[in-house]
Amino acid sequence: MRQTSCILSVAMIAMFSGGARAQTTQSSGVGTLRGKVSVKTTALFQKPDLSRVVVYLASNPALDRKTGPAINAVVTQYNKTFAPNFLVVPTGTNVDFPNWDDFDHNVFSKSAAAPAFDLERYPKGQSKARVFEKLGVVQVFCNIHPDMRAVIYVTPNGFFTTASKDGAFKIDGIPAGSYEIVAWQERSEEQRQTVQIAADRAADVTFSLQEQRDRALTSGSDARGGYGVERGLGVKREQLDLPVVTDVHPAPAGSHP
Repeated sequence: MRQTSCILSVAMIAMFSGGARAQTTQSSGVGTLRGKVSVKTTALFQKPDLSRVVVYLASNPALDRKTGPAINAVVTQYNKTFAPNFLVVPTGTNVDFPNWDDFDHNVFSKSAAAPAFDLERYPKGQSKARVFEKLGVVQVFCNIHPDMRAVIYVTPNGFFTTASKDGAFKIDGIPAGSYEIVAWQERSEEQRQTVQIAADRAADVTFSLQEQRDRALTSGSDARGGYGVERGLGVKREQLDLPVVTDVHPAPAGSHP
């Protein structure tokens, strides 16, 4: 799992370093899922960033119940950007949004997977947080700086990873059994396959995603030259009419870029 610019709790690092892992009580043992993903594109757009492809095991009682310690993650507001601007977390993750600029931000999301929220304004060195409990894509913006955008993808369990820049991926520690595996990238529709995991073996799969023009036009890595066309809100909005998160607290230790 790629963790660039993302500050995670020690518990999360132990659980997900080198591919997602979870403890299991099944006596049948665990196996590995590995593979490669590609994204077919057109000449109209730059090549998609394969490191923003999410691969995860779909919701399954044998996987979803394997909960671990509380997980914390950080998306920092700094220099009018979110860092990281792409984050993958399992359901139940608490995400802090510390402000390290000398001016206010107003982080919000209208995504159904959040559910929708408004963090309102708070000063440098302070933070507000949200717990993400629903599977899906959460798009995060700033009501003051329309170019700011981040994507948080929430998976149903801890069995997930992101692809490398060449599209390779690997998930270890999967209990033996039959599962549905999902691949998603913000410029493509998701794809699903059924995979059989055997104890002490590696199952190999490949995905070929197809870029969708409408998605490519509204996605991007950031507003400073990333792929695609970053649109964000395009306008500054003063009235969000969203549930406001009131709890403000000091920024997590070590969250300054």
